[in-house]
Amino acid sequence: METNKSIKILAVGNSFSVDAYEYLFGLLEFAGYCPTIGNLYIGGCDLETHLANAKSEQECYTYYKNTDGVWQRENNRSLKFGILDEEWDIISFQQASAKSGFPESITESIDGLVSFADEHKRNKNAEYFWLLTWAYQADSTREAFADYDRNQKKMYAAIVSAVKSEILTRPAFKKIIPAGTAIQNARTFFGDVLTRDGFHLDLTIGRFIAAFAIYGAITGDTDIPESIVPFEISNASFAAVREAVKDALKNPYEVTEPLNNPAILR
Repeated sequence: METNKSIKILAVGNSFSVDAYEYLFGLLEFAGYCPTIGNLYIGGCDLETHLANAKSEQECYTYYKNTDGVWQRENNRSLKFGILDEEWDIISFQQASAKSGFPESITESIDGLVSFADEHKRNKNAEYFWLLTWAYQADSTREAFADYDRNQKKMYAAIVSAVKSEILTRPAFKKIIPAGTAIQNARTFFGDVLTRDGFHLDLTIGRFIAAFAIYGAITGDTDIPESIVPFEISNASFAAVREAVKDALKNPYEVTEPLNNPAILR
């Protein structure tokens, strides 16, 4: 396997990008890449705020960067700084989770953000990906969940619908990362326990599933060994994770029930 294939990925996000990208470095390194991963973070940041920050060059981001398996942190960076920092191959966007099922909230800002990235990216062949985020846990007490009638299936369907109408129709976006579908698939195996607070992913299986979905969207590969998982996991749980991600990559906009009705795993 080659060990010198450079790949540089920047997320313009919020706490959900922190969750989703946590374990990506190790997966890409396993596949023979030399990864550089950046994450422009503001907690709960929506697209409208990202665009306003871009226009005003506000130095209000925490910029996380990983070049060797360890995340480094720089405070008070601008969105422009992050875009200019590397010759990114992939730049991913996402909507804040509370607004992720509202298509008009995407329409209002996404074209301006893509235009800003087009203007400043150093690699003119950089591709734009969209992170399809996950619905909240069914018992989440987060206030924004009321906008979806506190119904996980309704929230998931709204997220998918917004992506179909606002992102798939925009040629700038080359890939959809179906992390939310992978999580929804995995809930059929593990139960509704993949978050740590009702909406952020748990620090082990939940985060790994999201990173695995990103890895699969980039490489097309889901054939990874259990030994790469950076925490203890049973054979059955690993098989469930792989099936959930593989099905999400195959059917990114619908939940795939497991072939066999497994007992709840953990």
